[in-house]
Amino acid sequence: MQTFVCAESTPQVAGKAWCYFDDNFSASVLSSGPYHVPTSKRFASVDSFYYEETPHVSGQASLCLFQMTVAKTHPVNGAGLVNVLSRLGLLGDVRENPKRVALIFSVPLKVEQEFTRQTFVLDGILGDADSVRKVHNIGAVAENALKAIKVRTIGELRTYLQGNQSNKERVAKGLTFGKLRRSLSEHDEEQKKLNQGEASLKDVLEAIPQFVWGVGT
Repeated sequence: MQTFVCAESTPQVAGKAWCYFDDNFSASVLSSGPYHVPTSKRFASVDSFYYEETPHVSGQASLCLFQMTVAKTHPVNGAGLVNVLSRLGLLGDVRENPKRVALIFSVPLKVEQEFTRQTFVLDGILGDADSVRKVHNIGAVAENALKAIKVRTIGELRTYLQGNQSNKERVAKGLTFGKLRRSLSEHDEEQKKLNQGEASLKDVLEAIPQFVWGVGT
């Protein structure tokens, strides 16, 4: 278990024990802190964050993101999380080493033991674990035909096509390997643009360590 001593924050507002940031914050907020909370109660990304500038364990600056919930599941707003990392100037660092960030869920003690790793909701950004239905031009009929040959995810479709080089052979009526290959190629090209040719944002987010912190009595 890794621990560190929480430093006292230097708030901009007298009498407060933390620093505030608004919706248009930038990396400049890191000059204060280290504990920050949003001014808006509707901030969708995280409930607060702690920036550990000089940790004694890893030798690198790291970021603890706190999310409070009373539920047993809490899907994470992936786009919002990417926005936070980008505005703090840390997205590039996190792409290289996702362990620079820790996502900490603060939950009631009665929920702590049942709270498992949470998923990320990142509209538009897809990974190979996502449903094959997310690929353009694959509708319900094509999806069912692919399920019949045990192809349910984008990754499974990729593997299946790599093992079947024919373009004319059909999986079902009107559904040839060539058509599937074109659809997958278009999908990959779109994802490449979304990710700017770098590692999938979704894969990066899913590599961020998650922790559960039970609070209460």
